[in-house]
Amino acid sequence: MVEQKPQYYIQSLQSALDVLEAFSLKEKNLGISEISRKLDMNKSRVHRILVTLENSGYVTRNDETQKYRLGLKLFQLGHIVEEQMEVRHFAFPVMQKLALETQETVNLNVIHDGKRMSVEKIESPHEIRQAVELGKTLPLHSGAPGKVLLANLPENRINEILHQAKLKVMGPRTITDPDQLIKELKKVRELGYSVSFEETYLGAVSIAAPVRDFSGKVIAAISITGPVSRFSKENIERFIPLAIQAGRVISQALGYSDRNENNITPGKPE
Repeated sequence: MVEQKPQYYIQSLQSALDVLEAFSLKEKNLGISEISRKLDMNKSRVHRILVTLENSGYVTRNDETQKYRLGLKLFQLGHIVEEQMEVRHFAFPVMQKLALETQETVNLNVIHDGKRMSVEKIESPHEIRQAVELGKTLPLHSGAPGKVLLANLPENRINEILHQAKLKVMGPRTITDPDQLIKELKKVRELGYSVSFEETYLGAVSIAAPVRDFSGKVIAAISITGPVSRFSKENIERFIPLAIQAGRVISQALGYSDRNENNITPGKPE
């Protein structure tokens, strides 16, 4: 079945966006032929798009190598987005404190286009640690941060996400059964946090708690992540209230207030 384009869809604009998205952390510098092969797009078309993007500052060309890289205009636009993400501003000092207390990687995730995306991180000082790539998206159904975000969406949105595509296996213990996942999400809502063991990556454990805006809506998930070897039962029980408290502090900074929440005693992991 051929996917129908929206009524006001602009193919030339989509092609330009495809060219921009051809660049990545691994492929920061690309030539016309490389982009053409990668996108299966005519070289002449790629060249015209690059010239247009270069004229507006979205890409820049190296005269010696004749290769292109992303330009400062995107950096400027990125800063605008960053300023809009107020949660990062309030979250960072809290994340620093949490990272110092746990000595593990602390991460902040938000929902982006039906997935979870890392928007801020502080990595563990240990040589063996969970690496986090800012801007990378992962499925909502795998890992503690994703489950916290997914669990707090409206029921119709949860069902929509669960039925959009098959629940992909990410790690050895990814939950791929919709009924089992729904039960897990109910548990996450009741406890006010989530713990995951090797759901997204082999050998990784994650503990996450919600961050709410002034209205009480969950807008982010703060998590503590590290290797199984360091996440003993004692450490997990110590980390859970720390993650919950960090989420509360950020939420309060964003204007959220719930007097009754302070009286809740977090449950222990099974």
